[in-house]
Parts: sequence; structure tokens; C-alpha cells
Amino acid sequence: MKKITQISLIVLISTCFLAADSSGHEELKQQITAFTNAKSSDFEKKDLNVSEPDYGELENTNHNFHEFFQLKANEKTENNIGNNTKLKLDFSFYGYENEEERNYALSFWFKNFITGKRITPGRMVRTLKNAEPTIGVINGDNICIVSFSCNNDTPELMKELRSEMLTFFGNPESMIFEINCDGPLRWTKNPPDPKDKRWRM
Repeated sequence: MKKITQISLIVLISTCFLAADSSGHEELKQQITAFTNAKSSDFEKKDLNVSEPDYGELENTNHNFHEFFQLKANEKTENNIGNNTKLKLDFSFYGYENEEERNYALSFWFKNFITGKRITPGRMVRTLKNAEPTIGVINGDNICIVSFSCNNDTPELMKELRSEMLTFFGNPESMIFEINCDGPLRWTKNPPDPKDKRWRM
């Protein structure tokens, strides 16, 4: 009887933890839903048999929410090398318990960033070899990222995606970085202070 009670207690505690975890980041989840609904007439959402891009150390940080999916265009368009293909956009979202945990995540990520390069937060990187076009929106407790193939790297698409990411996932305090194919990496909104000790944890 005592053993059954202990097992029941463990199950109850585990259930509470799972419930607490699943109930977090409701605002971000709603933003994701609103965004995918807005894109549903032109794109198909895919989350099976698609691989998330390698964003360096970010995936190993202590996030308590993570979602990845791909939006694939319904219609073919001509890319910048003259081929007619369906545009594919990869979206990744990482949520943290609070801003402090997000800062810890950033400090690790900056040491092993996209393509494994160490970067100085807030400073431009002229070349980022093998990097795909990427836009990142960094908020108080979450990081939202979109990336796509170098074959679609155009100023028009970058501008459109930046506007959409800022509209759906950004706020006045958001930090935004943008990466073109093979670089450069630019901080285009609220760049972090490279002298801030938070990035040296």
C-alpha cells in the first residue's frame, strides 16, 4: 500500500511539472498560431520529415519551450539562380523560464553561434561562411528564428520576412539580427552592448 502511494505521488508530481511546462509561453504559442494562420493561404505547414537547421549551441541551452516547423510555398516562383521552385522557410522558437535564463542561453550561443563561429554580440560580422539567410528576433524570454536557402537570398524577401517577424513576434525592446548568405551578420534593431557582462557568463 505504501509503495502504491509513493508511485501515485511520483505520478502526481510528474503530471504537475508537465502541466506547468505545457502552460508556459502561451503568448508565444498564440503568436505562432496567428502567424501560421496568416500564411496558410500561400504556404503549407510541415513539421514531419523536415530537419531543423543547425543553429550551433542554441539547441543545447536550457529552454523549456521549443517548436520547429517549415512553411512550404504552394506555388513555384523563380529563385535568384533562375530555377522555379517552392520557397521553403524554416522557423524555430525557443522559450526560457525568464529573461535571466535567456541571457544565459545567449551567452553560450554567442560562443558557438551559427556555423560554429564565435561572435561578439552587437558587432557586425563581415563573413559567416556556410551560413544561410537568417533573421532572429530576441525577446525577454524567447528567441524566434527564420532561415531559408541561399538560392532565395534577395533584399526583397529579407525585408518582407523581417517585417513579418517583427509584426508577429517582436516588440519595441526586441533585438534583431540579420544574416545574408555567407554573411554579413548585422544587428538591425536594439543591438546588445558588447561590453555588457551578461554575455560573459
